[in-house]
Amino acid sequence: MEPESGRDVAEPIRRGHLQVDVGPAGEVVPVGQVDIGNARLLHAALANAAADPVLLVDLRQVGYLDSAAVTVLFAHAHKPMRILTNSDSAVARVLQICGLSHVAQVDQVPAAESGPAE
Repeated sequence: MEPESGRDVAEPIRRGHLQVDVGPAGEVVPVGQVDIGNARLLHAALANAAADPVLLVDLRQVGYLDSAAVTVLFAHAHKPMRILTNSDSAVARVLQICGLSHVAQVDQVPAAESGPAE
């Protein structure tokens, strides 16, 4: 997957049911559903995001992700990466089942604490 060229990574990227924001500290914050039709947007944001010292991926506003999204996350797991999910969410279960926590730090945040990434 090639990053989208000519885009400012600070500008939100939207496609279908997904918007990907890059925060002021370089954190990647997808909002919506990540699937085969839009996973390349997540890939582009992760490819262009700074991993200094750790790439933060905040999935707390993602309600659905499929195997294409998981593949994108694994493709970027060679970088130091911290992934935030809501506790007891479908996204947290998918990441646990696929074993992403073995190659990246995956933190489950209780719903009461779910707010903007720090």
